[in-house]
Amino acid sequence: MKRALPLCVLFSALVTGAFGVSAPDEYLAAWERFAKTPGAAELRSWMVCVMRDIAAGTACGERLAAAVPPFYGRLGIFVTLMRGGRVRGCFGAFHHASDDIETVLRHYLRGALRYDPRYRPLDISETADTRIILTIAGPLAPAASPDDVDISRCGLMLAFDGGETCVFVPAEIKNRDNLKRMIAGKDIQQCAAFEAVTIR
Repeated sequence: MKRALPLCVLFSALVTGAFGVSAPDEYLAAWERFAKTPGAAELRSWMVCVMRDIAAGTACGERLAAAVPPFYGRLGIFVTLMRGGRVRGCFGAFHHASDDIETVLRHYLRGALRYDPRYRPLDISETADTRIILTIAGPLAPAASPDDVDISRCGLMLAFDGGETCVFVPAEIKNRDNLKRMIAGKDIQQCAAFEAVTIR
Protein backbone atom coordinates (compact mmCIF):
# COMPACT_ATOMS: atom_id res chain seq x y z
CA MET A 1 0.00 0.00 0.00
CA LYS A 2 1.41 3.39 -0.99
CA ARG A 3 1.30 6.07 1.67
CA ALA A 4 1.23 9.83 1.38
CA LEU A 5 4.27 11.80 2.41
CA PRO A 6 4.87 15.50 2.97
CA LEU A 7 5.67 17.42 -0.18
CA CYS A 8 9.34 18.20 -0.77
CA VAL A 9 10.39 15.32 1.47
CA LEU A 10 11.68 11.96 0.29
CA PHE A 11 8.90 10.22 -1.63
CA SER A 12 10.16 6.68 -1.12
CA ALA A 13 6.80 5.27 -2.13
CA LEU A 14 6.94 7.13 -5.44
CA VAL A 15 10.59 6.94 -6.48
CA THR A 16 10.34 3.72 -8.48
CA GLY A 17 8.82 4.64 -11.81
CA ALA A 18 7.98 8.08 -10.49
CA PHE A 19 8.37 9.71 -13.87
CA GLY A 20 6.15 7.23 -15.67
CA VAL A 21 2.79 8.02 -14.07
CA SER A 22 0.06 8.22 -16.69
CA ALA A 23 -3.56 9.27 -16.64
CA PRO A 24 -6.00 10.12 -19.40
CA ASP A 25 -6.36 13.88 -19.88
CA GLU A 26 -10.16 13.73 -19.69
CA TYR A 27 -10.01 13.03 -15.97
CA LEU A 28 -8.13 16.24 -15.26
CA ALA A 29 -10.47 18.12 -17.60
CA ALA A 30 -13.42 16.86 -15.54
CA TRP A 31 -11.84 18.36 -12.40
CA GLU A 32 -11.23 21.62 -14.26
CA ARG A 33 -14.95 21.80 -15.05
CA PHE A 34 -15.85 20.81 -11.48
CA ALA A 35 -13.68 23.64 -10.08
CA LYS A 36 -16.09 26.16 -11.64
CA THR A 37 -19.24 24.65 -10.14
CA PRO A 38 -21.05 25.13 -6.81
CA GLY A 39 -19.78 21.65 -5.91
CA ALA A 40 -16.24 23.04 -5.60
CA ALA A 41 -17.46 25.56 -3.00
CA GLU A 42 -19.17 22.73 -1.11
CA LEU A 43 -15.93 20.75 -1.20
CA ARG A 44 -13.94 23.71 0.16
CA SER A 45 -16.46 24.25 2.95
CA TRP A 46 -16.33 20.59 3.94
CA MET A 47 -12.52 20.63 3.98
CA VAL A 48 -12.54 23.66 6.31
CA CYS A 49 -14.84 21.75 8.70
CA VAL A 50 -12.53 18.73 8.64
CA MET A 51 -9.40 20.85 9.12
CA ARG A 52 -10.83 22.63 12.18
CA ASP A 53 -11.98 19.41 13.78
CA ILE A 54 -8.62 17.71 13.21
CA ALA A 55 -6.90 20.71 14.81
CA ALA A 56 -9.33 20.58 17.74
CA GLY A 57 -9.07 16.81 18.12
CA THR A 58 -12.74 16.26 17.33
CA ALA A 59 -14.47 14.61 14.39
CA CYS A 60 -16.28 16.57 11.69
CA GLY A 61 -19.75 15.07 11.47
CA GLU A 62 -20.41 16.55 8.05
CA ARG A 63 -20.52 14.29 5.03
CA LEU A 64 -19.28 15.62 1.72
CA ALA A 65 -22.40 16.42 -0.29
CA ALA A 66 -20.66 17.28 -3.55
CA ALA A 67 -20.15 14.52 -6.11
CA VAL A 68 -16.56 14.85 -7.31
CA PRO A 69 -15.08 13.54 -10.56
CA PRO A 70 -13.06 10.28 -10.61
CA PHE A 71 -9.51 10.39 -9.28
CA TYR A 72 -8.43 7.01 -7.96
CA GLY A 73 -5.72 5.36 -10.04
CA ARG A 74 -5.70 8.34 -12.36
CA LEU A 75 -4.80 11.62 -10.65
CA GLY A 76 -2.68 12.92 -7.79
CA ILE A 77 -4.18 14.90 -4.93
CA PHE A 78 -2.30 17.40 -2.79
CA VAL A 79 -3.47 19.64 0.07
CA THR A 80 -1.66 22.92 0.77
CA LEU A 81 -2.38 25.09 3.82
CA MET A 82 -1.72 28.83 3.53
CA ARG A 83 -1.71 31.31 6.41
CA GLY A 84 -0.64 34.93 6.15
CA GLY A 85 0.44 34.39 2.56
CA ARG A 86 2.84 31.60 3.56
CA VAL A 87 2.69 27.86 3.16
CA ARG A 88 2.13 26.15 6.53
CA GLY A 89 1.85 22.57 5.38
CA CYS A 90 1.62 20.38 2.28
CA PHE A 91 0.68 16.73 1.96
CA GLY A 92 -0.52 14.39 -0.75
CA ALA A 93 0.39 11.73 -3.28
CA PHE A 94 -0.06 10.50 -6.84
CA HIS A 95 -1.26 7.11 -5.56
CA HIS A 96 -3.88 6.79 -2.84
CA ALA A 97 -4.65 4.17 -0.23
CA SER A 98 -8.40 4.52 -0.78
CA ASP A 99 -10.80 5.28 -3.61
CA ASP A 100 -13.06 7.22 -1.21
CA ILE A 101 -12.46 10.97 -1.61
CA GLU A 102 -13.49 11.75 1.98
CA THR A 103 -11.00 9.24 3.40
CA VAL A 104 -8.22 10.52 1.15
CA LEU A 105 -8.82 14.20 1.91
CA ARG A 106 -9.10 13.61 5.66
CA HIS A 107 -5.75 11.82 5.58
CA TYR A 108 -4.04 14.52 3.53
CA LEU A 109 -5.53 17.34 5.63
CA ARG A 110 -4.22 15.66 8.77
CA GLY A 111 -0.82 15.29 7.11
CA ALA A 112 -0.71 18.94 6.08
CA LEU A 113 -1.73 20.05 9.58
CA ARG A 114 0.51 17.73 11.57
CA TYR A 115 3.12 15.83 9.59
CA ASP A 116 4.93 18.18 7.20
CA PRO A 117 8.28 18.40 9.04
CA ARG A 118 9.14 21.76 7.50
CA TYR A 119 6.42 23.56 9.48
CA ARG A 120 5.18 23.78 13.04
CA PRO A 121 1.78 22.05 13.29
CA LEU A 122 -1.18 24.42 13.18
CA ASP A 123 -3.33 24.68 16.28
CA ILE A 124 -7.05 25.39 16.41
CA SER A 125 -6.59 29.15 16.94
CA GLU A 126 -4.70 29.42 13.64
CA THR A 127 -7.25 27.64 11.47
CA ALA A 128 -9.70 30.57 11.31
CA ASP A 129 -7.43 32.42 8.88
CA THR A 130 -5.86 29.41 7.17
CA ARG A 131 -6.75 28.80 3.53
CA ILE A 132 -6.93 25.31 2.05
CA ILE A 133 -5.73 24.87 -1.52
CA LEU A 134 -6.51 21.58 -3.23
CA THR A 135 -4.35 20.57 -6.18
CA ILE A 136 -5.45 17.85 -8.58
CA ALA A 137 -2.40 16.61 -10.46
CA GLY A 138 -2.42 15.19 -13.97
CA PRO A 139 0.06 12.76 -15.51
CA LEU A 140 3.77 13.40 -15.19
CA ALA A 141 5.75 14.24 -18.31
CA PRO A 142 9.55 14.57 -18.54
CA ALA A 143 10.94 18.10 -18.74
CA ALA A 144 14.50 19.17 -19.50
CA SER A 145 14.51 21.77 -16.72
CA PRO A 146 12.14 23.61 -14.36
CA ASP A 147 12.82 26.66 -16.53
CA ASP A 148 10.93 24.95 -19.37
CA VAL A 149 7.76 24.56 -17.29
CA ASP A 150 4.86 27.01 -16.94
CA ILE A 151 4.81 27.01 -13.14
CA SER A 152 1.65 29.15 -13.02
CA ARG A 153 -0.40 26.10 -14.03
CA CYS A 154 1.96 23.15 -13.68
CA GLY A 155 3.65 21.46 -10.76
CA LEU A 156 7.01 19.75 -10.66
CA MET A 157 8.50 16.50 -9.47
CA LEU A 158 12.25 16.81 -9.07
CA ALA A 159 14.71 14.03 -8.28
CA PHE A 160 17.93 15.26 -6.68
CA ASP A 161 21.41 13.86 -6.30
CA GLY A 162 21.37 11.54 -3.29
CA GLY A 163 17.96 10.03 -4.00
CA GLU A 164 15.61 12.70 -2.64
CA THR A 165 12.47 13.26 -4.70
CA CYS A 166 10.26 16.30 -4.13
CA VAL A 167 6.89 17.38 -5.46
CA PHE A 168 6.06 21.08 -5.75
CA VAL A 169 2.50 22.21 -6.54
CA PRO A 170 1.83 25.62 -8.16
CA ALA A 171 0.44 27.05 -4.89
CA GLU A 172 3.72 26.21 -3.16
CA ILE A 173 6.03 27.35 -5.97
CA LYS A 174 4.39 30.81 -6.36
CA ASN A 175 7.16 32.15 -8.62
CA ARG A 176 10.55 31.20 -10.06
CA ASP A 177 12.55 33.07 -7.42
CA ASN A 178 10.75 31.14 -4.68
CA LEU A 179 11.41 27.85 -6.45
CA LYS A 180 15.10 28.70 -6.78
CA ARG A 181 15.27 29.36 -3.03
CA MET A 182 13.55 26.05 -2.25
CA ILE A 183 15.97 24.00 -4.34
CA ALA A 184 19.13 26.05 -3.72
CA GLY A 185 22.21 23.86 -3.36
CA LYS A 186 20.52 20.75 -4.77
CA ASP A 187 21.64 19.06 -7.97
CA ILE A 188 18.62 18.12 -10.12
CA GLN A 189 18.97 14.65 -11.66
CA GLN A 190 15.48 14.36 -13.17
CA CYS A 191 12.66 16.79 -13.80
CA ALA A 192 9.03 16.07 -14.62
CA ALA A 193 6.02 18.35 -14.80
CA PHE A 194 2.31 17.79 -14.33
CA GLU A 195 -0.68 19.89 -15.28
CA ALA A 196 -2.65 20.93 -12.25
CA VAL A 197 -6.15 22.02 -11.41
CA THR A 198 -6.17 24.26 -8.35
CA ILE A 199 -9.25 24.65 -6.17
CA ARG A 200 -8.90 27.47 -3.65
